[in-house]
Amino acid sequence: MNAKRMIAKIAAAAALLSPVVAMAAMGIATGSPTGTYYAVAQEMQKACKGTVDIKVYESAGSLSNLERIFSDPNIQYGIVQLDALLYKQLTDKSMTDKVSLIIPFYKEEIEIVAAVGGPNNLSQLKGKRVAIGLPGSGNWVSGRLVAGKLGDANGPGFEAVEMSPQDGLTALANGKIDAVLVVGGKPFPLLKNLGAFANGRIKLVPMSDPRLDGFYQKAVIPEGLYDWQKTPVETYAVQSVLATFDYKSPAMQKDIGSLVTCLKNKLPELQASGHPKWREVDLDDLTRVNWPVHPAALKALGKSAAPAKAKSK
Repeated sequence: MNAKRMIAKIAAAAALLSPVVAMAAMGIATGSPTGTYYAVAQEMQKACKGTVDIKVYESAGSLSNLERIFSDPNIQYGIVQLDALLYKQLTDKSMTDKVSLIIPFYKEEIEIVAAVGGPNNLSQLKGKRVAIGLPGSGNWVSGRLVAGKLGDANGPGFEAVEMSPQDGLTALANGKIDAVLVVGGKPFPLLKNLGAFANGRIKLVPMSDPRLDGFYQKAVIPEGLYDWQKTPVETYAVQSVLATFDYKSPAMQKDIGSLVTCLKNKLPELQASGHPKWREVDLDDLTRVNWPVHPAALKALGKSAAPAKAKSK
């Protein structure tokens, strides 16, 4: 952490020791308003109102969320993809050493959208232009990693175009790109909102390749998840987590414990009436992610230990 960021974060942590400031909203960095992170965070905000005051912030996505957990006094929590966390560990270990897990969240599916008549599988994406999201997003990280893992001596598995999913769909409709890669908990709101209008216009490209096996988890997009998608499609998924800075102050220890306790108490309600992805959340299954869990979260979950920190490869 550079001096300016460290001073800002220390000042924020110190301020939280004040009873007045401690009543302020705790910020959670999410993603685009059209994505799953934002929707889930809003449901957390509503469920915990009166217990924990949460303010939901838009962001560029996972990498941006890590930066803001690390340096933004307004942000105490962030939803992050595991592959983005591991990617950042390789490029800025001093940052990730200060990031702790609060709870494991849900799996996020990787979905590739193409025009009907376009690529039918991953091998047919070779040489094609694929929108992968904007720098700072987990979408961008996954897109780069998938392109790299599918590549060979002649280059990556496809040409990665830095473009938001929303702009990517517009470019796809105009024939300027060949596919759009999106990462998010199914159903991805942007794709869901296309409705039946997209029937016969777009499709999901099946994802299956030994080079992706193991690094990502196998998953399936069930038939009818979207009005325009009539058959089940094989794909992959990445684990997401709720993360925080490695706070030591008593005030933040208390706030983290209150948030975890609220989520634990409200989880049945969220699973019954919230976003479908809540049904995948198991707060007690800390083995999903090999990363340090904040002591305050462990205490709130009634746990004494968690998995050791993941190692870079």
